[in-house]
Amino acid sequence: MKLITLTFFTYIRSVLLYLLFTLPAAVMPRIYLVSVLASFVLGMAAWLVFMMLSVIIRFIKASMATVYVLLHASVAIAVIIAYSILLGYAIEGMHFWDLQPFSLFPAAAIAAGWISLYINRAKLKRYFKPARNVKTEGFSLHPSKHFLN
Repeated sequence: MKLITLTFFTYIRSVLLYLLFTLPAAVMPRIYLVSVLASFVLGMAAWLVFMMLSVIIRFIKASMATVYVLLHASVAIAVIIAYSILLGYAIEGMHFWDLQPFSLFPAAAIAAGWISLYINRAKLKRYFKPARNVKTEGFSLHPSKHFLN
């Protein structure tokens, strides 16, 4: 149950961030409305994929660094699957997803998911406990710890 609530709140936060990121598309109300509806409907499919991948990741004996990388990859996989569903069921006359500016919508969804994971990092660390005998000291999510030395 804890995994469901953790992933669901991550999903809700990422949808809200996605809506914020794609707000400039509101100058074209029809496209923005379809994007909003698709983010809620297909976002649920993405949430289910993310939740299933999180269950698999939970049982992998790995360090927290590996778990974070796998969780970020699972966000990207979930968004790609949801976007593929959207393209597969494209309604006639709504082929604007192929246009250049709107191809950035999945990238905005992935970025929103990653930011949501970063915000939830403390809860994720408590839930995905690192495996024993796996070195986790010295790992930090802050980029200055890795790139500015």
